[in-house]
Amino acid sequence: MSRGAVLLVSVLVLSLSAGCGGDSNGDAAASPPTTAPSASPSQPTPSPSPVASSVPDACTLISSAELSDLLGSEQGQGNTQSVTADRSVCFFESGTITAVEIADNYEPSRAIVEDDPSRTVTDVTGVGQDAFFDDLGGVGQLVAKGKRYFVAVTFVYDSPQSGIEIGKKVAAKMLAAAAEA
Repeated sequence: MSRGAVLLVSVLVLSLSAGCGGDSNGDAAASPPTTAPSASPSQPTPSPSPVASSVPDACTLISSAELSDLLGSEQGQGNTQSVTADRSVCFFESGTITAVEIADNYEPSRAIVEDDPSRTVTDVTGVGQDAFFDDLGGVGQLVAKGKRYFVAVTFVYDSPQSGIEIGKKVAAKMLAAAAEA
């Protein structure tokens, strides 16, 4: 994935939560992800976080191997960045991003995406209590709300329908793991 595409997907995930939660470190969201040395492609390496988090580590909700299998390409090492106490974001070497945030922030985050006329939002059923797919033409994100958290996966897809189906599988695994956290 090109550097421009990686930056685009980074903005997508972070824009979901703009204005949500109390960001005690405004520079954390603007900092580019750092890549940790790879000990094993299937084991995430959490980065030190400037903010204590009340959500699970996004890199632990789905392994690199599971994500690679579902997306059909090697995802590489995940690197956690806790943007606020209410949100954890995992950047994979491939450019794929996973995130988890408290459920109370779901509706405001969804409204931000829906209010942007450049985005195409589709309601999705069959995963979580509520879900949607944000289609940006080849890059999209599936966002699904559970009882305590909502999760998002931002990735490159072949078609909107395949993106929805793959995103649902990833989100279901993440929600199940978050419920156990």
